[in-house]
Amino acid sequence: MKRILVSGSNKGIGLAIVKDLLRRGDCEAILCSRSLENGELAKAEILAEDASFASRLTIQQLDVTNDESIAACTASLLAAYGQRSLYALVNNAGVAFNTPEIMLSTNFWGVKKMIEACASANLFQEEGARVVSISSGSGPMFTEKISEERKAALCDSNVTFETIQENISAFLTAYNSGGMEACTAIGFGSGDASFYPYGMTKAMLNAYTLYATRTMPNLQINACSPGMIKTALFQPWADKQGKSIDELASDIGALDVSESTKSTLFLLFEADSSVRGQYFGSDALRSPMHKYRSTKDPAYDGADGN
Repeated sequence: MKRILVSGSNKGIGLAIVKDLLRRGDCEAILCSRSLENGELAKAEILAEDASFASRLTIQQLDVTNDESIAACTASLLAAYGQRSLYALVNNAGVAFNTPEIMLSTNFWGVKKMIEACASANLFQEEGARVVSISSGSGPMFTEKISEERKAALCDSNVTFETIQENISAFLTAYNSGGMEACTAIGFGSGDASFYPYGMTKAMLNAYTLYATRTMPNLQINACSPGMIKTALFQPWADKQGKSIDELASDIGALDVSESTKSTLFLLFEADSSVRGQYFGSDALRSPMHKYRSTKDPAYDGADGN
């Protein structure tokens, strides 16, 4: 049995991942939710589909923005399973359409804290352990528009954490003082002020994937896009346009959540050990971090960097 923890998995893409893991038959899933009540509701939904999943499903309270919650989670896992008991961590918890700081707290800092907390607690299997972080096509879209200097630094396999922090700080300072115009003036490109900061958080997540791969060589760490998926994350965007989530999803061609897990499952079970520090599109094909790749395009060959 492969024991896999999925953050933010009581609904949406995370819940779809947990269901697919359980359907495989060779996995134990740890479904994580900020609210235990919501976790139990998700569990009831899963068991209504197949009651036999109960023996391979655990509910765990986890708020990746809260240090005490992360510590309690790792302590709970150690008590229940012991060290070297986790085959994989899926960093799925995510926030969109909020302030840059709030989005970063989950999309970037939450990922960093979870990987490092599980590693520090020796939870990962000694060999073959994997980490998959749910990123977004908005990350490469963001990076494609920034200055060549920033792009080269953030997409370098030798990127330092200081470089990532410096770019985050520069973006936040500019955005909070002068909006997108100020960001553009210091090499961060341009975009919709309500959406572009989300892309920034995913671009920094991709950069952290490179950094973590280099500094934690015992882990197979990658990131991927689930695709444009209809989830509750769309609600603020839909509200802004005066539409329902279904109407917005139809307008932009968003897929059903059941179609969101392809790249995650590939990186968990099919990618060989050489696949490290890479980003994959929703079609489970390698994609560049520095420019957007459509699913209509061939897989990225890595010829010009990450």
